[in-house]
Amino acid sequence: QHGIDHMFEPLQAMQREAYTVAQNVEQEVRELARTTEQAYLTSRLSITAAAIAAMGIALLLGYSISSSLLWPIERIHAVLSKLSRGGFDNRITVPNRDELGELANHVNQTSEKLGALYGQVEVQKAQLADLNAALETRVANQIEEIERTNRLKRFLPAQVAAMSPRRANRTSSANSL
Repeated sequence: QHGIDHMFEPLQAMQREAYTVAQNVEQEVRELARTTEQAYLTSRLSITAAAIAAMGIALLLGYSISSSLLWPIERIHAVLSKLSRGGFDNRITVPNRDELGELANHVNQTSEKLGALYGQVEVQKAQLADLNAALETRVANQIEEIERTNRLKRFLPAQVAAMSPRRANRTSSANSL
């Protein structure tokens, strides 16, 4: 029996060696699995952090871009609202050198021109009011003269009353020549 055992010794040694190799391979697989899991968790954390950072940057850029567009538009709107109510002295200061900056400059120029035109209209309005008052005074004086002439006509003979003051003035002017 000792001889049979001796024959199986190399097989048993191979079996032990195979068992050791299997245990070593199993140990390596476990380590690789642990390393892979750690790499997976690290990469997942890195991707999550990168995604959060990208969203934060996107939000900041979105806010910055929207502010650079909305702020000038709000300023232009405010000045146009004041302009529509007659505030021709309001101006817009927009640092943009793009279309919005150009629009702000055009609004400022329009406001300035409208203010000048409005000032001219006010001057002309005052002049017209003065002319109208002078004309009303002149008409009132002429009405008063006509009424006085009509009152005087009642006391004058019919031939003299038929003559109008203008005819008399023309006649006297012609006679004086």
